[in-house]
Amino acid sequence: MVAQGACRSLIIYRCELGDQGVYVCDAHDAQSSASLKVQGRNVQIVRPLEDVEVMEREGATFSCEVSHDEVPAQWFREGSKLRPSENVRIRQEGRTYTLIYRRVLVEDAGEIKFVAQHAESRAQLRVKELPVSILRPLRDKIAIEKHRAVLECQMSRASAQVRWFKGSVELQPGAKYEMVSDGLYRQLVINAVQPEDEDTYTCDAGDVKTSAQFFVEEKSITIVRGLQDVTVMEPAPAWFECETSIPSVRPPKWLLGKTVLQAGADVGMEQEGTVHRLTLRRTCSTMTGPVHFTIGKSRSTACLVVSDVPVVLTRPLEPKVGRELQSVVLSCDFKPPPKTVQWYKEETPLVPSDKFKMRLEGHMAELCILRLRPADAGVYRCQAGSAQSSAEVTVEVREVTVTQPLQDLEVTEEGCACFSCELSHEDEEVQWSLNGTPLCDDSLHKITHEGRRHTLVLKQVQRADTGTVCASSPKVMASARLEVKGKPVVFLKALDDVSVEEWGTLALRCEVSDHQARVVWRKDGMELGPSDKYEFLYTAGTRGLVVHNLSRDDAGLYTCDVGTDETHAHVSVHDLHVGITKRLKTVEVMEGESCNFECVLSHESTSDVAVWMVGGKTVGSSGRFWATRQGRRYTLAVQDALPSDAGEVVFSVRGLTSKASLIVRERPVDIMKPLEDQRAMLGEDVVLRCELSQEGTPVCWLKDGKAIRKSRKHELLIEGARATLVIHAASLKDSGEYTCETESSKSTASLRVEERPNQFTEELADLQVEEKGTAVFACKTERPAASVTWRKGLTELQTSEKHAPSQEGLTLRLTINALEKADSDIYTCDIGQAQSQARLLVKGQKVLITEDLKDLEVQEGSSATFCCRISPADYKPVHWFLDKTPLSANELSEIEVQPGGYRVLTLRQLALKDSGTIHFEAGDQRTSAALQVTEKPGVFSRELTDATVMEGEDLTLVSQPVRFREGLKDVEVLEGGAATLHCMLSSVAMPVEWRRGDEVVQPGGKYSLRQEGTMLELLIRDLRPQDSGQYSCCFRDQITSARLTVQALPAEFLGRLRSKEATEGTTATLRCELSKAAPVEWRKGAEILRTGDRLSLRQDGAVCELEIRDLTVEDAGEYSCVCGQEETSATLTVRGLPAKFTKGLRKEAATEGATATLCCELSKAAPVEWRKGPETLRAGDRVSLRQDGALCELEIRGLVVADAGEYLCVCGQERTAARLTVRALPTKFTEGLRKEEATEGATATLRCELSKTAPVEWRKGPEILRAGDRVSLKQDGAVCELEIRGLAVADAGEYSCVCGQERTSATLTVRGKDHSVIVCVSFRPALPAKFTKGLKNEEATEGTTATLRCELSKAAPVEWRKGPETLKPGDRVSLKQDGAKCELQIHGLVVADAGEYSCVCRQERTSATLAIRALPAEFIGRLRSKEATEGTTATLHCELSKEAAVEWKKGPETLRAGDRVSLRQDGAMCELEIRDLTVEDAGEYSCVCGQEETSATLTVRGLPAKFTKGLRKEEAMEGATAMMRCELNKAAPVEWRKGPETLRTGDRVSLRQDGAVCELEIRDLVVADAGEYSCVCGQEKTSSTLTVRDLPTKFTKGLRKKEAIEGAMATLHCELSKAAPVEWRKGPETLRAGDRVSLRQDGAVCELEIHGLTVEDAGEYSCVCGQERTSATLTVRGKDHM
Repeated sequence: MVAQGACRSLIIYRCELGDQGVYVCDAHDAQSSASLKVQGRNVQIVRPLEDVEVMEREGATFSCEVSHDEVPAQWFREGSKLRPSENVRIRQEGRTYTLIYRRVLVEDAGEIKFVAQHAESRAQLRVKELPVSILRPLRDKIAIEKHRAVLECQMSRASAQVRWFKGSVELQPGAKYEMVSDGLYRQLVINAVQPEDEDTYTCDAGDVKTSAQFFVEEKSITIVRGLQDVTVMEPAPAWFECETSIPSVRPPKWLLGKTVLQAGADVGMEQEGTVHRLTLRRTCSTMTGPVHFTIGKSRSTACLVVSDVPVVLTRPLEPKVGRELQSVVLSCDFKPPPKTVQWYKEETPLVPSDKFKMRLEGHMAELCILRLRPADAGVYRCQAGSAQSSAEVTVEVREVTVTQPLQDLEVTEEGCACFSCELSHEDEEVQWSLNGTPLCDDSLHKITHEGRRHTLVLKQVQRADTGTVCASSPKVMASARLEVKGKPVVFLKALDDVSVEEWGTLALRCEVSDHQARVVWRKDGMELGPSDKYEFLYTAGTRGLVVHNLSRDDAGLYTCDVGTDETHAHVSVHDLHVGITKRLKTVEVMEGESCNFECVLSHESTSDVAVWMVGGKTVGSSGRFWATRQGRRYTLAVQDALPSDAGEVVFSVRGLTSKASLIVRERPVDIMKPLEDQRAMLGEDVVLRCELSQEGTPVCWLKDGKAIRKSRKHELLIEGARATLVIHAASLKDSGEYTCETESSKSTASLRVEERPNQFTEELADLQVEEKGTAVFACKTERPAASVTWRKGLTELQTSEKHAPSQEGLTLRLTINALEKADSDIYTCDIGQAQSQARLLVKGQKVLITEDLKDLEVQEGSSATFCCRISPADYKPVHWFLDKTPLSANELSEIEVQPGGYRVLTLRQLALKDSGTIHFEAGDQRTSAALQVTEKPGVFSRELTDATVMEGEDLTLVSQPVRFREGLKDVEVLEGGAATLHCMLSSVAMPVEWRRGDEVVQPGGKYSLRQEGTMLELLIRDLRPQDSGQYSCCFRDQITSARLTVQALPAEFLGRLRSKEATEGTTATLRCELSKAAPVEWRKGAEILRTGDRLSLRQDGAVCELEIRDLTVEDAGEYSCVCGQEETSATLTVRGLPAKFTKGLRKEAATEGATATLCCELSKAAPVEWRKGPETLRAGDRVSLRQDGALCELEIRGLVVADAGEYLCVCGQERTAARLTVRALPTKFTEGLRKEEATEGATATLRCELSKTAPVEWRKGPEILRAGDRVSLKQDGAVCELEIRGLAVADAGEYSCVCGQERTSATLTVRGKDHSVIVCVSFRPALPAKFTKGLKNEEATEGTTATLRCELSKAAPVEWRKGPETLKPGDRVSLKQDGAKCELQIHGLVVADAGEYSCVCRQERTSATLAIRALPAEFIGRLRSKEATEGTTATLHCELSKEAAVEWKKGPETLRAGDRVSLRQDGAMCELEIRDLTVEDAGEYSCVCGQEETSATLTVRGLPAKFTKGLRKEEAMEGATAMMRCELNKAAPVEWRKGPETLRTGDRVSLRQDGAVCELEIRDLVVADAGEYSCVCGQEKTSSTLTVRDLPTKFTKGLRKKEAIEGAMATLHCELSKAAPVEWRKGPETLRAGDRVSLRQDGAVCELEIHGLTVEDAGEYSCVCGQERTSATLTVRGKDHM
């Protein structure tokens, strides 16, 4: 509605048929009316739809064009209206309508119809199916005869049609074969398998097929003659023979223990009819164990015993005596050489270690006990088979004493303290400690051990070290006192003389040698104390004095005294000089914001008053202005700035002045509270609201980019700062995107209008129905249901004879026929938008027991029959129990159904334990009877016989005792089956006891115990691997045992993976279930999955679960769970979330001819569409569309004014918009007018050309020309033409073409018919133009626009220059001239634009200086934290507001470009690249530009270190040095081990690591150093063996002849090259320690001591060590020869 003066207008946009009618303009006193008739548009299809044929999963596009704009249209497929979705996109561009299928499925094929009002177009969508492929082929299958078998394969498409073949014969479904299609899976079920079913089965899917072999295992084959136990002595052969009931087609399986035997040189297998033989041609003792024969389900087991040749002891062990810390050797000989021996100490088995070294060489077994301790004394035993020998080892304990104690010491601080002591033995080690803290050899402590002396040197001792020094060992301890005296305190740095300003601060500092020292400060001899005037500083070794508010009285001599030393300083005070050190700076703020102005003086001036002026007015601390002073700093705060505050800000104090400008920009209207997405039901009113920053601001409402006008449908309201759109009676067409737009901002939200969900008006009701009856569930819906699903529990029901669903109008029914108790459950009716549930309870059929059971008493071993009668006679099910144990039909229990409702139970071969109560249950009826089994009378297996004896003779009567005539035998069966253990007594006896290990087996559940005469039997059902073990049958002191081995069946998938669909960013869980707990492996395609940040692999028993968090589109694919040879797969589909704009487009302004770039950023990479208004942009000569991941860019080159407008970037339903402004360049004449001469009456044409198309004005002199009869004005693009026809003499003159400020002129001369010439002459003054107003100096801020102006005395051409350079108009430079006024304008100022500018007009010139205030560079694109893997490359980016120098830092450290680090800068883009990342590269990185800084964290995930070079086997001689070396792929900490023991650096062991190279060095090798060494780094490990070849022991000091007196003591000494066991002999006789003889060995020193010498002791004595020997003669003189 428009009002212009007295005129009132009503404009109706986009008229519709509903708009026609009578319209009235009512002006109170006057009215006027008119009728509007709307003629319907004849909409026609200009370009119809075309048929499309595509391959499945490809995209399909339908497009058509209509004759009119803004025509509502709809799309249909097979009559159903299409709506936009993830797969279906509907677009409109002008008159073109497009339907896009992103991914076509087979079911999408059909007729596509487009309807626009009364016009329509149809086309066919044809979809070619992809060829079917087989994802999982058939596998060979073995089935048991008369059982059910299933062959299964997996197809790529659920709709794939397959045919099944047996050989070449196609199979048809029936009682024998069932063909099942379950999603992607195809199954062939073969019922009641027979041997003739063996063949090759094929599943044919047309393009592909898969085949597998099917085998039938005969169930009837049994073993009629089993294996027999065999005992042989190695290496004799062993034979086993077994006979089956029928000849076997398939070869049997022979096992020795758990090893499957194959025919070969040592193993022979043969079959003759039903007889099978196994020959083991060469046996050894290790083959002892069970031999198994398996064929079909039958098995026979026998025991093979291979006995060794008996071992005999030929040389026993001898007792040994050794001193503490020495070694002893025990050795004995066996024959023949044993394979293994076992050493014992007392009854404890010994194993090789650092303590015990064991050797078995040929016949000899040897045990070496190293470094004896008192605890090592005892009896040692060596056993080989049944032969053994033992001997006693005695250990002589030594006494250790301190021979020279520690001495107390007193030393000076920073000095050294040396403590030493001596012990009685050289090999006693001590531990040093200071004040209870253990010490080790390092840079501050030196510990040495030389002989019996132990020394500790403490270096650089401190006063805190005062205390007790202690040396201790397990046997002795010595201690001493350490006193540390402090050093005298001195000044390390003296005071300096200083001169300071009045009112300033004085700081004096000096350094002392003792951090704890106390000092005294004096001024002119007077001691100073702490106060407001004086402040004392104490920091580490520094002492300071600070004097505040200095005056001339503070000058003088200052002294610092530390007691033992002092230092002086002379202080002078001079006058104060005040100046401004920091001036005011220009501030630019938004209206309503606050700002501060700050000025800093060189010194504080408390007596002077500062004055602030804003815009010429003095302001103080009131209202919106607040002036403060803090020391030298003066601040003016401006609150809630107004446009009137803009102007000059002046600060004055003490005659000093500083000025700056306050610039206040008006605040644009912003949307404070945006629109929110809404969902509404059909017919509801919808209210969309947003809040603005200013009240009363007009807004524009749009739906899907089209403006909304106020109408009955739409109500537009503005209440204060709130803008409201009300949509009445929302329809499905109202769904879409709504936008509220102001001049500077906008807010968008989506509205989704949905139909009300269908609901149940009558719910399902619970039912109770008798068994075998019929149940009917019924419910009603509000509207007819499109789809109905019935479920029982979680199982979906299909139409069958059992379940019959039906639908009549609004009523839904489910009929369940022939009810059973198993039908009891919760039933659900699901109509998609709602569910209804009810419970069905099936009550059992009523039954009566008309005749009860009767009690029975029978004798053991006989049978018992129980009978009862029920009504009805055919009632099922019934159950029999013995006590609480259910009874079923087997060889001992027979259950019969006889006519007349009789039920009979017969129990055979009853035992005493079978006594109990027999129960019969039918429904809720029960009857019971007692069963009493009595013991058989005892029977002797061997009767007593008559005997006749003589008086006085002994009489013996014998009866045969009961024993096991046949023992238990080892059994091996498959998991899930049953095993029976048999044994037989010599006669009938009671009771017996069965055991599993030490546990007594009780009947019931898994176990059944049976005794039939002398035969005993244990039946174990439902076998599991944990049932394996030793089982025994015990009778009194008789026992027989056997081992049961249960072979585990491979796990199978009971619950398979199911395909899932999930949304990006959520969590998906795939779950499957095995037949039993077993390890599994998860895969995605061929890739094996591991637990990580987003993946969790869980297994709870047999249930396996894969959980993927924070789903991405890349996570979609096929996932598999693999357990051995079993596998289950499923597809995970990830619905991608729509990408959103994280950074929108920004307004851009550029100059005509330049290049403009529009950028935006999405939340993730996604395809986008660029538009200018409604027009879609395509890449071309001037337009580039680029996309790098989520970053989208539109570049327009060679801009023209027509390029200005609103540009949009659209991604799905998301969009962002910005306006591009193009500043037009001034138009210039590239070709001017030329003089023309023509004859009167003819036609004259004047032509000129512009730099671009622009409107022009033609003039003759000052008169403007208009097109008429004789004058034509033409313009073709940039070419302008003036044509004058029928020339007259008056047409002669000067003609001009004017375009803005530009002009071109020319003279037209007209020759009369009489040949006279009319000449138009222009006279111009010859005076030169002069500058009447010159240029003025200008100052501007970087990024703004600067304008330089001057004025001439008259219009004349000028030239602009910067320094010597002539300026030309361009993107940033505009040259304007309006008559005599000249103007130079520079846009987007940069610092380089500063300088001197001149305007030159011939010889005249005017100049001025342009100063540019540089803006500080700011980071517009900041660094972002990154995570990378070790060894890869990491790149950090940031962007400045302009080009400027930057500095990169890691923490406080400045980075420089190097081999791995690159620092790059391209204009304002800065980049740091780090190659070959290491873990040390992780940390915080910063980019610094002046005061600006941006930081980000780089996280480096370290790769595990791996060994690139492993350890190698080493061999060295005893006493030498061994070096072991390995190398990692990078430096990492390692741990060295010998066997399980961790190695540490010590006297003989050095652990070195140089980067990635690791070294272990062992010096002075001993035999005990031999063994396996490992280097461990995390989970990585490398190992190798070190072999030490021992040096032969030699005597370094031999025995010497001795002479002694009878009754005295004689000692013989010798010394070996190393400690080794020796043997002492006198002549050929080996000596043993006894009362008079002592054999001692201290390391390598050996000693023989004989007490109470007798003459018989004289002779030659020898000490023997291996092959080495030393001898000497002992002479004993009798006492009568003294």
